[in-house]
Amino acid sequence: ATKLVAAPFAMLGSIGVITEGVNFNELLKKYGVKPLVLKAGEQKNRLSTLGPVSDEDIKEESKRLETIHQAFIDMCLSERPTLDPSICDGTVMLASEGKKYGIVDEVLTSQEYLWQCIQDGAHVLKLQKASDRHPNFMLFQAINLLPHLKHHPWGNIISQLQERLRNVDTNKLISSILQWYAVASMTFRTFR
Repeated sequence: ATKLVAAPFAMLGSIGVITEGVNFNELLKKYGVKPLVLKAGEQKNRLSTLGPVSDEDIKEESKRLETIHQAFIDMCLSERPTLDPSICDGTVMLASEGKKYGIVDEVLTSQEYLWQCIQDGAHVLKLQKASDRHPNFMLFQAINLLPHLKHHPWGNIISQLQERLRNVDTNKLISSILQWYAVASMTFRTFR
């Protein structure tokens, strides 16, 4: 991504590597159960759930995790050169703090982000579940959810259409109006 945006209360970070497990080997032995673990290759499944785990197994697995962690850090730094390496230790933080460390470029609510997109010329539609309210409610919502249209040359057409359709059964008209919007958007974009 060329630009990362996070919500104000997003939790960011955790640039780290973890593995966890439980080893039941001693417990099974205590009850007379002999686990059968067959493997080919000395490095295979060093942290077994059922078989014995030695200090050497834990040391080797820790070295493997460090290698993966360093590769993860290197990838993050190559994609985000402004990232402060000091927080690549699994630290988790709020988005505002994450911006200071270069994890994200901007901290915006979804509404702020969408408004910014609209101001930059993007055509944004909001979809929402239909309501059981007045039969024309869906059409009015479809029109009202496009506030950026009021600033376009053909925005008055939308307002006029809304006024004329106050008493019309809109169930059949909604899809055609949304199609009209898509065509009008493409036309407007083409002639800009």
